[in-house]
Amino acid sequence: MRDNIEEVFGALHNELPRGIAFARAALCLAATKGDLSRAQGLAARYDASRGASVERSIHNAITKAAVGVGGLGSWGSPLGLDNRLMAGEFVEIVSLFSVVGRIKGFTRVPFRTPLLVAGDFGAAIFVAEGAPTPVTAEVFTRQSMDVAKISSIAIITDELAKLSSLSAEQLLLKMLTNATVRGLDNVFLDPSHAAVAGESPGSVTHDGTQVTATGVSASAVESDLDGMVQRLIDAGSGLAEAVWILNPKTALYLARLRGSGGERIFPNIGAFGGDLFGIPAITSKSVALAGSPTDSFIVLLDAAKVMVADDGIVTLEISTDASVQMSDSPAAGANTLVSLWQNNLIGILTRRYVNWKLVDADFCQVLMDVQY
Repeated sequence: MRDNIEEVFGALHNELPRGIAFARAALCLAATKGDLSRAQGLAARYDASRGASVERSIHNAITKAAVGVGGLGSWGSPLGLDNRLMAGEFVEIVSLFSVVGRIKGFTRVPFRTPLLVAGDFGAAIFVAEGAPTPVTAEVFTRQSMDVAKISSIAIITDELAKLSSLSAEQLLLKMLTNATVRGLDNVFLDPSHAAVAGESPGSVTHDGTQVTATGVSASAVESDLDGMVQRLIDAGSGLAEAVWILNPKTALYLARLRGSGGERIFPNIGAFGGDLFGIPAITSKSVALAGSPTDSFIVLLDAAKVMVADDGIVTLEISTDASVQMSDSPAAGANTLVSLWQNNLIGILTRRYVNWKLVDADFCQVLMDVQY
């Protein structure tokens, strides 16, 4: 899958491109400084086919809760975009480009619900007529997924918010999508990211089993990858939900590897993915070690051993009065703040609720110190 969001946006025909209704709702709220009643009226003036859904979603928010604009220095109360068309399209676009969205086979679970997770499944047996049925021997652990949220703030000018053009909507959608994709994948894949209680999940690579690459030669690479597969099998994986995750640069290196006879060792892999040993492969620029531009890592994950809680809800909040740190890594304490009001800017905050947990370290094999 290419990391190029423009490909999602087709030409404007009978309907708007996917996700534009979500961006349009955000711009309507931004242009009216978070006033839901005025935003509904603004949405009603659109002639495009999706204009009605934008108006309806904002109207539903007004009906369900009397939501007003935040006071000085604060954010407005959240607008829950429970309109499945709009929020669903935004989540769908994020899924197209994020590793978390492209992996199939996760074990989907609800938030804050105690669960018994089988560590090793038992097997049913044949029983004679009249004989007692034995209980299958299974190992269970009690798990629960707390609510975690991923948030981003897009800062736009007041002039952009008042532009009722498709290009303005596409620009905002790209900003919001890129931020969410990058945030999700960095936390999901960063080997140094441990879980923070009450804040964020740990990465599957941090919680998985890490081994060091033995070299860059064809024989060393093949041996390392084969070893990862074998360890996953030894852990009990049937490989049905297994997936490789690697950097596009690494995938290209594998694609170029040749055997002694000149044949490609991995003929089905390329910059945009493919498969290795018949197991699907996903590429992402997020598979990189911070501060080590020449080092990367390769992941082999059995997705069935990852519990994911995601209710598909996205919320929007608008502020023109807050003061913000213009940084993608804000810090607590005294910092330089930028006043949105003073600089004629508007902040659009999105929140998506999602959490995950790797339930068995052996089902995520991580090859570290990859020099290719």
